Amino acid sequence: MIAESAAPEDISIQTEKGSPSTSGRFSIFTVTMILLCAAAPALNIAWITATVGTDNVSNDYLSYAHLIDSILNGTYNLASLVPDTFYRGHATTLPFLAHLASARWFHGSVMPELYLGLLLGALRLALWFDACRACAARGSSHRNGDGQPLFLLPIMALLVFSCSQISLYTYSGATLPIGLSLFGQALAIWGLARLGTGNAGVAVAATGGLISAYSWGNGPITWLIIVVYYLAAAFGSKRFHPGRFAAILIGGAIAAIPYVMSLFTASGSTGAIDPAKTLLSFFNTRVIVELLGWAFARDIATHTDHLRAASFAGIGGLVLGGLGLAIAFARYRKSAFSLLAIPLILIFSGLLTVYQVSLVRALLAPWYATLAISFWAGLAALAAFLITDRTRTGKPLLIASRIWSAVFLVFLGGIYFSSNTTFEDKTYMLNARAPVSVSSLARARSAPTYADQYVFLWTPGAPSLLQKLSAMLERHALIPFGPEQTTWLQGDFLFDAVRVSGAGDAPIPYFTDDARAAGKSVPFWDYHLLDLVLPPRNKISWTVTVPAEATSCFFETDILATPATGNKAFKILVNGEEARDTGVDLVSFRGRQVTIDLDFENGVRGEAPVILSKPRLILKTSGPAARESEWLPENTEFGGSDPSPPLVSALPLDKGWSSDRGAITQTEGSLRLLGPAEYKHPLLDTPPAGELGCLLVELRAPSSMNNRLVVVELETEDGVRPDREFNLPFLGSEDFHIYRYDLKLLGLERQVKLRSLSLKTLDPGSDITIRRLGFTGK
Repeated sequence: MIAESAAPEDISIQTEKGSPSTSGRFSIFTVTMILLCAAAPALNIAWITATVGTDNVSNDYLSYAHLIDSILNGTYNLASLVPDTFYRGHATTLPFLAHLASARWFHGSVMPELYLGLLLGALRLALWFDACRACAARGSSHRNGDGQPLFLLPIMALLVFSCSQISLYTYSGATLPIGLSLFGQALAIWGLARLGTGNAGVAVAATGGLISAYSWGNGPITWLIIVVYYLAAAFGSKRFHPGRFAAILIGGAIAAIPYVMSLFTASGSTGAIDPAKTLLSFFNTRVIVELLGWAFARDIATHTDHLRAASFAGIGGLVLGGLGLAIAFARYRKSAFSLLAIPLILIFSGLLTVYQVSLVRALLAPWYATLAISFWAGLAALAAFLITDRTRTGKPLLIASRIWSAVFLVFLGGIYFSSNTTFEDKTYMLNARAPVSVSSLARARSAPTYADQYVFLWTPGAPSLLQKLSAMLERHALIPFGPEQTTWLQGDFLFDAVRVSGAGDAPIPYFTDDARAAGKSVPFWDYHLLDLVLPPRNKISWTVTVPAEATSCFFETDILATPATGNKAFKILVNGEEARDTGVDLVSFRGRQVTIDLDFENGVRGEAPVILSKPRLILKTSGPAARESEWLPENTEFGGSDPSPPLVSALPLDKGWSSDRGAITQTEGSLRLLGPAEYKHPLLDTPPAGELGCLLVELRAPSSMNNRLVVVELETEDGVRPDREFNLPFLGSEDFHIYRYDLKLLGLERQVKLRSLSLKTLDPGSDITIRRLGFTGK
């Protein structure tokens, strides 16, 4: 064992007489407070996981949905499971099996997967901490010590459960592969540190290595750590055991099977790729530095590189880490490996993982903030040991080690608390777990062409993918088609099912995440569950179909605020009949449509609004119903509304347009868009927003376009806002089709005027012909 690699007489350091133990003496109160401090960040992340967002799948589910479909149908050959779950350089067999278990036993819910991720994080924390204590206690020359001090635990907890890790705990596409892989790595390290290099330690390490290798792409690094640790311990103690080392090599060979297979496999069903084609640079310094500091930067949800805070933290970590290691090796000399084996392994496992990513990635995703955490945890363990260890070498080295430890811990605290007080800026994948994401999947057969962007958070332009995923989920009664379903008015706001009407000068209804600050407007597509603010002289109508197989169906909300006269003026109507309560039993409408009106049209001008808490429909069914799977997008002529409504404000297509490409192809009655380019037209004599219903465009786009869409931007007299820019994808057809976009989704006040309209094409092969463009009436 590493602990035996240096006997007490080999260590040229002495323990101070009468010095306290390494961990110090703690009262029950102190221990309790330290444990509470360690629990606090974990409880914070657990609360966010349980309460923010909805139960919905997203991007990566599409990659293995066909496998789940085949397995649940009983038509899949399990012999192909390992190669079929090798995804873009990652062997993800174990995460896939967890997804399959959720589909079989939890109707595809992501919540059990996320709760498993929390458990894996807690176990990783416990294994890291106990491994550090075991290593320090065994290798210490003063046997009265317990190893690492207890105050290291809350420091590690702050790192493992920092807000920068929120993607790991709220996005199952990262939770399972990264979480399982890092847990396996921690288990391997703990097994060797706590159980030694005997049979038990090697068995646990090999188990952890296999878990890591069959979960995510850093499995090879885990096996490298196991081999190096074993060899260092064996040769240091002169107790090399060929049989145990052979067992480690056999385990490593089993772990390498999917990675070797991928070298001889063309792009597979889940996206296996040729590693040689992804190699960016043998040593990409910028990516290494930024990835080391990625967990200590704000706005990693909206940036992929060039964050100064990340570079500052990364450079600081490398400089301070190198200095700390130099001091440690100078102070302990040969015994540094036995005293600090686990902190060293954590440091270098983080560095190796970061280096591995830098070989194939130029841009960073939010969940990559997890990959360098072991580096920082190792440095924290090193600092905690150096600052509390009572062994004596020379006074300058003793002072230097304590000064370094204090400086590093202050630096770590500074970069941590300057960046990890919020989580919203650390993830964008929660946007796929918004109420509108649930509605988009559940209503996929009539979903508008722009609905896919609320489920798949990549460049839109392939809306048919939404229907493919939805059909598979519906076949097996998986989320959101399970036996218990919740639909929010906030999510259905995307569809024609929700209509807004009201006086032309009345403020528009909107959503908010703070009922106490009713003036704060939040977009309907936000992933928080929002309250509805309904100003007087407005009505919102929500039309839903109660399935014939429903066993219960309730409309639920609570009135959070109402003006004095609002008690009488505000009404909830169900198919025109006033409801007696804010909770309405709709099961009697089985097999029929029902319209719920939230009616405040008789409110007094200028009066305070009615605020309704998360209006929602809670449905339980006896089983899935057989339904047609044909996609008839409601924003096209295939939808149920008027296929070609008249325009109240038509834009001329043969004059008035400008382009950043210069020449514009305009013929009588048509406009041709070539891309990528931006085309802009001033809006003259256009009615106020309150008199407009939809933007309508009739066009033809070739199926050969990769990104079949235009980005529409509306400039208003009160300026341009990001939510006034939207994507309008097209069908894959050579024929002319009509596409509509409901302006209610933009939150334009009724009196606001439009100044200009811009159309941006993204695809280099764009060749779009428009023969009708303008706005419909309400």
